[in-house]
Amino acid sequence: MSTLFDFYKELYEKEIDYKEKISNRISVPIGIISLLSGLDSYLLLNTAFSTNDSYCIALLVLIVLFNVSLGVSVYYTVKSYHGYKYLYISYPKEIEEYSKPLRNYYSENYDAFFSNTDLSIEELTYNHVKKELLYEMYLTMSDHNMKLNKKKTKYLFRTGMSIAIAIILGIAASTVFILQYKIVQEADKQEITNENVITVQKGGDTITIFDKLEKIETESIIIEGK
Repeated sequence: MSTLFDFYKELYEKEIDYKEKISNRISVPIGIISLLSGLDSYLLLNTAFSTNDSYCIALLVLIVLFNVSLGVSVYYTVKSYHGYKYLYISYPKEIEEYSKPLRNYYSENYDAFFSNTDLSIEELTYNHVKKELLYEMYLTMSDHNMKLNKKKTKYLFRTGMSIAIAIILGIAASTVFILQYKIVQEADKQEITNENVITVQKGGDTITIFDKLEKIETESIIIEGK
């Protein structure tokens, strides 16, 4: 038949096992945050903030929000895995030290008080340790560790939510960055094309040529126009 001692002992073991499962999940948020930090660094180093177009303003707002969400993710990740002091069952030698005086007591008083219990000295000692020491230990440790695991789970959930928001903002910022980059590239190409156009007069007509023509060909056209 199960007793409260068995229940608290099992609960203690489950909470320790759950604690290990939570700790093993730390690599996932750390890995994602590392990737997002790399994306953040790339955007900060390659964004042309000097322009005043709508894309630049939108990108600036998204990068700020992205950094805020990334910072919140780091905060909750640290809160999920740092600063928790779990309680564990005592070392066997410590329990044995606790048992020694009890064993001596039952040995000295066995014939006078305990011979009619049908229990040996070791059984009497074990029952005493189990009831007075181990029961209280399992009760206290399971309660304490359960509260810590619930707290860690709460922060871990917030970590996941903040990372999800950071991913969405990172994708949005990257999209705007790509659009802005394409617009800047097109503007640069247009500027280069305009700079390379040469206009000459031939008779009464205006002829437009590009500087990719050889210099001698350009001079020939100009002379012919004269």
